[in-house]
Amino acid sequence: MEYKRTISLLLFAVMALGMLSGCGNSQTEKIEPAQSTSTISSTDSTSTTEPAPDYNRLVNVSGEEARTAVLAEGTLELAAQLPDASWNSLPKWNGVTISNMHEYGHEVDGQPQVFSREDMENISKLGFNFVRVPLDTRIFFDWDDPSKVHLEKLVNLDELISWGAEFGTHVCIDVHFSFGFTTDGDNTNDTIWENPEEQEIFLSFWDMLAERYKEVPSNLLSFNLMNEPNWGLDEEVYADFMRRAMNRIRAYTPDRLIFVDMLNTAKDPVYSLAEDKVAQSFHFYEPSALTHTTIHDNFDFGGAYPVISGKGFISQHVGSAEFVIEGSFPSGTKVGFIIDEVHMGGAISLTADGKEVFSNEYDYDAVGEDGCIYLYEEGTGGEYRGYNNIFEVVLPEDTCVLRLVASGDIYWFNLSKMYILTGEKQYMFEQNPDSLPEGVTIESIPNPHIIINEDGTIIDEGNLLFKVVDKAYIHDRFAEYKAFSEETGVAVMMQEFGVYYPADYGLTLEYLNDLLDAANANGLNWCGWDYFGPFNFYSVVEERRREGATYEEFSNGWIATEMLEVYQKHLTQ
Repeated sequence: MEYKRTISLLLFAVMALGMLSGCGNSQTEKIEPAQSTSTISSTDSTSTTEPAPDYNRLVNVSGEEARTAVLAEGTLELAAQLPDASWNSLPKWNGVTISNMHEYGHEVDGQPQVFSREDMENISKLGFNFVRVPLDTRIFFDWDDPSKVHLEKLVNLDELISWGAEFGTHVCIDVHFSFGFTTDGDNTNDTIWENPEEQEIFLSFWDMLAERYKEVPSNLLSFNLMNEPNWGLDEEVYADFMRRAMNRIRAYTPDRLIFVDMLNTAKDPVYSLAEDKVAQSFHFYEPSALTHTTIHDNFDFGGAYPVISGKGFISQHVGSAEFVIEGSFPSGTKVGFIIDEVHMGGAISLTADGKEVFSNEYDYDAVGEDGCIYLYEEGTGGEYRGYNNIFEVVLPEDTCVLRLVASGDIYWFNLSKMYILTGEKQYMFEQNPDSLPEGVTIESIPNPHIIINEDGTIIDEGNLLFKVVDKAYIHDRFAEYKAFSEETGVAVMMQEFGVYYPADYGLTLEYLNDLLDAANANGLNWCGWDYFGPFNFYSVVEERRREGATYEEFSNGWIATEMLEVYQKHLTQ
């Protein structure tokens, strides 16, 4: 990034700014797309005596042109008719995300990085009254000179807000990426927390939008400061930086509705901001074995729900190196699993009621042979080997006990995933050390022993290790968010969820129904990721259509009708 050479211009602009600031329907019987319109056009309120905007011009951040919104005639009057919204009281909002400008240089499914009136009209017709708008500051600020902005992007944002008023849809602007900040879950990749220049770019972006839209009420427009603060970020560091952004915004609109994402990729409430009169948002993508399913070359796990997660590190250090599952597995049951790492050599076998049905040898093979993808030594322990093999076994007889066990010199192995398909029932185990109780290490607890009861409940023998992501778990998690809201008075909203398109369609529908049931039961507003992309019901790329779904043509793509019906069944406005 070659922007430091011009940062002094930005800092000058920021100093100047600091001197100024002092610091719907519940059901849709037929899907009807709107007529296409021009995406970027002059707005109705532009005076005929004023020159038309020059969309190719770069304007200094402190320039009047970048500060003044050009909204369609009647926008503010329509906005005033929308329900009131504040940090401690939200209307009933159900929405989707329009991600056209969420990442510099990245077009979602080939869609241009502009917003369109057609999308906003269609979203309203489908019954939604809330859109989340993730932005990348690098799209608005010139990459080489962040002291300048692309005016055409701001004008397009003006249009989007005007369309929101026209169609009765609240607009929530979110910073998804910025100079020094990347939404990737890993805080070690971010430099913004130690870099004052990158911090000033972020803050000046909110300063600019706050002044530009100071006349637009919170009925229509809210700000979500930063998407998914990454894992490992210190709460006080995050809270202090968010307060700096709040101060910039409140210098223009003291009562602006502001959201802050929760900590650890929008999962854990930020208690230190509970007194700052900001709403908080969380994202929900559990179980990831379903929501982020990908198609593997050798074996398609197809996603799973419910999912058992816990210890996959199976070691002789705490007994025999075996993973045990008890249940009722009829003849023909499919068992698939991934062993992604072993220590030393030997064999890993699967037994069904004591009879071996599968075995694979690990004979100190060289890298690149027999699925071995890396080999290294650590300390005095010997060789660690990584593999990418996925195995599938069909049980020849009815079985009550499955054991995956290591023999020979193998001291431990990692079971990454195990998939059990018994007719209409399916179970998935995935390794997830994050589910271990606080203060407990993988090495100190017994190897897994799972029991699947006849009623479908899943427990582990020691009642210590596992969590099961199912309907009850989702409801309990949402009840925790509700409890936080009631305890602090802070409004809470689920602003992201979704299921990646390769996942089993029947499981997707079941999961989304359970998820939205839990949200509504706990009085939580929701907004799905995304609108036209691979996580939702509307596809603009034929290759991303969901297998097994019924599709209708819609706008410039297709809608999965059963999936849309689940969303519409849960609309609460």
